[in-house]
Amino acid sequence: MLEISITQIRNRRSRPDNLNAGSLYSRFFLALFSIIITLVSLSSTAQTKHYSQVQNLPKLKVVTEFWPPYNYLDSNNEFSGSSTDWVKAVLTDANVEYDITQYPWSRAYQIAQHTPNVLIYSMFKAKEREAMFDWLCPLPKSPKFTVFKLAERDDIEINSIADIENYTVSVVRDSYPHIYLKSYGLKDGETLKVSPSLEPMLSMIEAKRVDLLIGVEGGYVDRATQERWQGNLIKRAFTFDNPVELCMGVSKNTDKALLKKLTEAHHHQLSLR
Repeated sequence: MLEISITQIRNRRSRPDNLNAGSLYSRFFLALFSIIITLVSLSSTAQTKHYSQVQNLPKLKVVTEFWPPYNYLDSNNEFSGSSTDWVKAVLTDANVEYDITQYPWSRAYQIAQHTPNVLIYSMFKAKEREAMFDWLCPLPKSPKFTVFKLAERDDIEINSIADIENYTVSVVRDSYPHIYLKSYGLKDGETLKVSPSLEPMLSMIEAKRVDLLIGVEGGYVDRATQERWQGNLIKRAFTFDNPVELCMGVSKNTDKALLKKLTEAHHHQLSLR
C-alpha cells in the first residue's frame, strides 16, 4: 500500500511537469504558426496592394500605322518592327495594361491628339508637334527620307529640298515629311498631294498623277519596288536626313500616374542599351 501510495504520489507530481512542458511546446508552435501566418498575410497584402495599384491605372490605348520596318502587322497578324519591339519592352517594364491598334497615320494622329491615355508611335518630334504631346524619346532607329521618282523620268533632277517645289509630291497627311515640306513653304493641293496612307501614294505615282513620293530607306516603298514593281518602276531621286528624333508620344490629359510609369520604364530601357 505504501509503495502504491508513493507511486501514485510520484505520478501525480510528474503530471503537472509533463503538462507544463507540453503546454510550453504547444504555445511555442502556436506562436510560430501565428508568425508564419502573419508574414504570409503581409506578403499577400503587399502583392494585392501592388496589383491593385496596377489595376487602378487606366488601360493604355496604343495607336500606330503601317510603316515597315518600324511598325507593321506581320504574317501572323502580330505587331512587329523595330519600334514595336521597343514599345512592347517599355510597356512590359511599366507593367501596364494596353492594346495596340493600327490605323492610317492621320487617323492615329487625330486619336492621339484628342483622347487621353493614348500612346502613339513611331512619331518624329517636330517643333510643330512639341506642345501637343508628352514625349518619350528616342526610339532606337531614326530613318532617312528618300524622294522617289519614276525611273523613266530623266527630266526630274532633285539636288535639294528647294528643288521639290518644281514638282508635285505625294505625302501622308500629318506625317513628318508633310510637316517638314510645309515648313519650306510648299502648299497642300499645289506642290503637296496629301494621302491618308502609303498605299494611295504608290498608286498615284504609278498612275503618273504625281511626280514624286517620299518614303524611308528600307521601308514600304523599297518593298513595293522589289515585290510589286520588280525594282524597275521607280528609283531614288534624293535622300535627306531628318533633323528630329523618332519618338513615342503620349496624349495630353493622360493619367499622371500612368505617364509616370511609362516615363520611368522608358528611361530604364534606355539605361539597358
